Amino acid sequence: MLSAKKKHKRMRGYWRIYHRAHTREATCFRRTLLSTIRRMGAPRSVSKRSRGRPPVHSWEKLVFLVVFMTYLDCSLRSMQTLASELKQPWHEPVPDHTTIYRAMIDIPKWYLEKLLAETVRSCIKASGWDRKKGILASDSTGVETGRYERAVIAGRKRRKKKHLTLHVVAILDLMVITAVQVTSNRTKDSPTLRRMVKQMMRTDLAKEVFGGFFNADKAYDADENCHIIYGLGSQPNIKQRKTHGKNRGKRFRRKAAEEFNAIIYRFRGLIEGIFGAYEVKMHGIHTRYRLRQTRKTWGLLLAISKNIQTYNKLEAAASLGYKRKQISTLLST
Repeated sequence: MLSAKKKHKRMRGYWRIYHRAHTREATCFRRTLLSTIRRMGAPRSVSKRSRGRPPVHSWEKLVFLVVFMTYLDCSLRSMQTLASELKQPWHEPVPDHTTIYRAMIDIPKWYLEKLLAETVRSCIKASGWDRKKGILASDSTGVETGRYERAVIAGRKRRKKKHLTLHVVAILDLMVITAVQVTSNRTKDSPTLRRMVKQMMRTDLAKEVFGGFFNADKAYDADENCHIIYGLGSQPNIKQRKTHGKNRGKRFRRKAAEEFNAIIYRFRGLIEGIFGAYEVKMHGIHTRYRLRQTRKTWGLLLAISKNIQTYNKLEAAASLGYKRKQISTLLST
């Protein structure tokens, strides 16, 4: 068992992996994204019988630019300038910022969910991760926007910045995001988890990642959540609230309380590393998108870019001869 007084040590070869991954990050990101998009194909097909002029910009190129823009965390006009400098395999003109924005709106949500699932599968294949010994976790954090809303502060009507909430489900062993939702700051965590599980089930990713432990804090404590997680083959390791009444004696929630593992639950805080990486890169998690459709798309693009960066680190570790160990193997030693 892991002692509480044991000093934290970085994994063997950490700084070598870090240096190699960051040295070639942009090149590997471009290569991995291009290969994934080509493997999946275009999100929309253009019929030869369709009326009007043929499209100037291919869908593969527009998806590439939209994901790359989220990875760089730049504006639409900045992406228009950078698009001419990127070495793209498509011999097409550079789209303007309006075309990139319209493409971001028109990309189907199912396609981005499928693209996210493909990045997760690439990371699992590169690491050899075992789902039966793996640990998943769910958490949320605030997202700052450039908009304001009216609020009553200290008995006075004032303006304050509007915030959203970023919800994620991640593999703690790899720091890979498997599902994401961007909602209003008034949305609760518990029902959002059920929507993220349905998102993974739509892409057949749920049966590939569930099978071990699922860590979550008290905000996700609900009998329905425990029922769904048990049905997918995982053990819900959720911190229980002190409740009274009907919810106290629910079947699956009671079973989860009896099987609660405090040692495994301690690793739930690793998911904060995902939010911390965003805060360092973006100087605080923020978004410039305020419409419901665009902010949902932004959340999926954010998760896709994070997973491709993780895949780059896994490739760097493999090239140096290192293999990432799962948390369960560290506990058994």
